[in-house]
Amino acid sequence: MVGLVRETVKILALLMIVIVGLSIAAYLALTVFTRQYFFSTNREYIAVIRLDGSIAYSSSLLNVFGSTLNPEDISKVFKSVGDDSSAKAVILLVNSPGGSAVASRDVFEAVRKLSDKKIVIVHIREYGTSGAYLASLPTKYINAEPDSLVGSIGVVSVVVTFSNLLDKLGVKVYTFKSGMLKDIGSPYRNMTSSEIAILQEIVNSTFSTFSSEVLNYRGSKIDINRLDEVFSGKPFTGRQALEIGLIDGVGSLDDAIAKAREIAGLPRNTPIRYIEPPKPGIIEIIYRILGLNNRRQIILNLEVLAMWPLPVGLKEYIAIS
Repeated sequence: MVGLVRETVKILALLMIVIVGLSIAAYLALTVFTRQYFFSTNREYIAVIRLDGSIAYSSSLLNVFGSTLNPEDISKVFKSVGDDSSAKAVILLVNSPGGSAVASRDVFEAVRKLSDKKIVIVHIREYGTSGAYLASLPTKYINAEPDSLVGSIGVVSVVVTFSNLLDKLGVKVYTFKSGMLKDIGSPYRNMTSSEIAILQEIVNSTFSTFSSEVLNYRGSKIDINRLDEVFSGKPFTGRQALEIGLIDGVGSLDDAIAKAREIAGLPRNTPIRYIEPPKPGIIEIIYRILGLNNRRQIILNLEVLAMWPLPVGLKEYIAIS
């Protein structure tokens, strides 16, 4: 018994060492090795803000390493830049497939507020689709790489059920609920036709809001004969998106910077400054790794709405289809 206790203590101690080691490595990656550009505060500059990763309110380990774009973090950055009189223009460097409906909408609102204060230009790197495209709308100019993926305008909700598999395995699941629809989307049973209709209604409602914003900001530029194609959820390359009217230009980041200087009336030597969200401290990183700062006490089985392409190798799929 004593030997077992000792082994358990050793394992726990080793686990803590690994966690602390990972935390220190993450902290160094996010601070010491993160490239930033600083200029004197009284010199005019163009701010470049990265919008990387899936858009979500998340406290997961993915967020520690920057794979999640958190609206709360990016809103703080926007406010800081918006209040800085030396920032004469802002370039949003977008590389995101989109994300949850609520989080995508919140980033959209944050971009809209920033655009009320500054000249904002978007440059799309690899992805600027779905929720990320929504967030790009309230800006002065949208630029993309020739082979970027743009658009995928739509909403998707996925429900996976294991009821048939559980039946074959002889597994019984008992659910106690206060109302007939309380477990809608449960993976332990098949959905009824009325439940399918309810979720489809939610998707349709969110899509209506999404498409309305697209028409509001891009309606005068989109080819009216291709509206059905635009709202089909189809992703387009940068070249195709320009032809349809989803974006304003195709080119590199340097082209976007030149456009920002042109629109803002700035000289060609106006410097750029990369603005990064505040990096989490080492204690916060440990909390995130352990999941101790997750404020959601109830974990839903279903991410009801997601404005993003399905998780497939989309570029490879397009190349061979």
